[in-house]
Amino acid sequence: MELRYSIDNITWVAHDVPLNKFAEYKDFIFNNFDYEPYTVEESNYMLTLFKKIKVEETTTEVDEDGEVILKEGFYRERQFHLQYISGKSIVRMEYNPNVISKVLVDFIEHGFSKELFPVRHMSRIDIALDVFGRDLTYLFLDRPRVKSTRICGINNSLENTYYGMRKSDLFIRIYNKAVERRQKFLQGKAYEDFPEDIYHLARKHWWRIEMQVRTRAINDCFSLFEEMLDQMRFLIDENLENKDIGVILKVLGLRERPWLLGRMPKATKSEYRKLLKENFSEDELKEKAKKLLHEETAMFDYYFALYPMKD
Repeated sequence: MELRYSIDNITWVAHDVPLNKFAEYKDFIFNNFDYEPYTVEESNYMLTLFKKIKVEETTTEVDEDGEVILKEGFYRERQFHLQYISGKSIVRMEYNPNVISKVLVDFIEHGFSKELFPVRHMSRIDIALDVFGRDLTYLFLDRPRVKSTRICGINNSLENTYYGMRKSDLFIRIYNKAVERRQKFLQGKAYEDFPEDIYHLARKHWWRIEMQVRTRAINDCFSLFEEMLDQMRFLIDENLENKDIGVILKVLGLRERPWLLGRMPKATKSEYRKLLKENFSEDELKEKAKKLLHEETAMFDYYFALYPMKD
């Protein structure tokens, strides 16, 4: 098992920006990035920069389980999205530092962008924990009073679990990243780019635990992610060994129908939560993730210094 943290989305805003300054910035982008492999889509108040990724042709392999591996392809990758909110005189920039080039990152975070908008504030940050070589189908978060939604794919296999609402200050998504990449490839939107150094692990399992943090919650994003790690419950077969049949039946029922927890009476719900915390909360993944999170504090400090919260 291999774990890696990254910042998967940054959104910054600049306030009190006149429309002519936004137009100047948009023209600068258009004049400097309107060439291959970039393409620009724009309107009066929006601009999106894409990068066209092209490979000679699609090739396939078949692994030991008979599964087809898509190795190469063609797709168009969004680099950033720029928006002007005219009624509020706000410029909003959204980008994923995980996927764009260092040159483009430098343009967004420093250079002309910072010169034109010297005071920018963070309005959203997405923290991603990639888990390679470990199946997280039966990872459950014990988050009281938070709605959860499970989405299953082919053969009723779990692909996504959501905790919270997308537009809320805190939204958590646990999903099968490997399956997502393959689906996007088939749609012509991505390619299967498992990192070479962990290819053997990623081919087996690649899951992502992603926390989207907005506005007032951003200052506490580090502690909120750590809190989420503490709420992990591992309802896996290995943890069912040597348990009595009553416990096994309760856990099997909950991991297949987790929404039942929300319908239980208060006393029954407390009993279940106590059972899961005492018997299913300890795991190597949780301890490694906590340790690595504290080793990655510089990553958070960089973005907080770059885009300080608005007073």
